[in-house]
Amino acid sequence: MKKKIVLVTAILSTVLLTGCASTYKLTEKETDQIAEYVAGLLLQHDTKYDQALLEPEPEVEEQAPEQAEEEKQETQETDNKQEVAAGNTVPENSTDGNQQANADFTEVIGVNGISVEYVTYSLQESYSSEYYLLEPNKGEQLLVLEFEIKNSYKTEKKLSLGSANIQYQLDVNPGGFIKPLFTFFDTDLRYLEMTVPAKSKKTGILIFSVPKDAKDKGMNLIISKESQTAIIKIKE
Repeated sequence: MKKKIVLVTAILSTVLLTGCASTYKLTEKETDQIAEYVAGLLLQHDTKYDQALLEPEPEVEEQAPEQAEEEKQETQETDNKQEVAAGNTVPENSTDGNQQANADFTEVIGVNGISVEYVTYSLQESYSSEYYLLEPNKGEQLLVLEFEIKNSYKTEKKLSLGSANIQYQLDVNPGGFIKPLFTFFDTDLRYLEMTVPAKSKKTGILIFSVPKDAKDKGMNLIISKESQTAIIKIKE
């Protein structure tokens, strides 16, 4: 062991002397580090010395309180977005299926001053206007839903729903989802194009072809557009 220490001392002296002869000079700190490292190597191979070399701990840069708080807020916002994306929000209302309500019909329509409210329903064998007759699918009946369209402004409002990309589905429990029938009625909500006078009301409809026993089943109308969904209970 003594021979090894003498040998290391000689090597270290040579390094230091060589350093003095060149343009590069070791600092006192660097000299101490080399000495500690070489001594550690010798002790590592000494069978009577069982203490391992310790790795220096990395320095942790301290953050300013403002920076730490900002990073905390960013992390929380990211977590919240991930929860929303995963559907971990609590719904206000829901059907027996997976649909969840987060708006009302007026909010889905999205026209300032215009409100749309469900009024009533009726089951009919046919539905007609002056120029057009609509009949249900074979073995079924028509479900006619009526809505009140109200303009609360002091000026007339134009309502154009033909290109609004609003989806309508009737949830019949049990029985699945039914889409509205295609009609040519000018009051059909899906293709409604009308001007509502100031402080006035108009009528809109949706018509579905439903099973004969629909009157004995629960029904919900699901109205959706992009991320907004409204659910209207038609019948218990």
